[in-house]
Amino acid sequence: MKNFNSIDEALAHIENLAISSIQRKDSKVAKTIIDTAKEHVISDVYSVYQPMQYVRTYKLLNDWSVHKTKKGISVRSDRKDEFGRSIAEKIEYGRGYSFEFEYSNRPRPFIENTKRELQNSPRLRQAFKEDMARAGLRTN
Repeated sequence: MKNFNSIDEALAHIENLAISSIQRKDSKVAKTIIDTAKEHVISDVYSVYQPMQYVRTYKLLNDWSVHKTKKGISVRSDRKDEFGRSIAEKIEYGRGYSFEFEYSNRPRPFIENTKRELQNSPRLRQAFKEDMARAGLRTN
């Protein structure tokens, strides 16, 4: 067991442990965020609209990446249109389409709904506890 000279030193160690645990390639936190986002792509995007002007590729469902940040991770949809613009932003806010259709200017906020679900659910907390346990810090 590691010894600390102060509470601040112990807290800094726990914070570093937390950050490194969720930045691992096999992080349960990252997987939980992506899995929840995929559920919202299906329920908030794909299920509400069947495209008539293009063929759905389903790439939005599977094109996610995890990036390390100073305080943890950032999870993003990397899906881009033919001009390099974010498909997720178009869908989230309903703006930026190059054609008019039923969901032009009509948001389908799957990212916001993902955030809201994770804030109001024990899923993310449980995933974090599992990541911390793998790093050697067990909690109840």
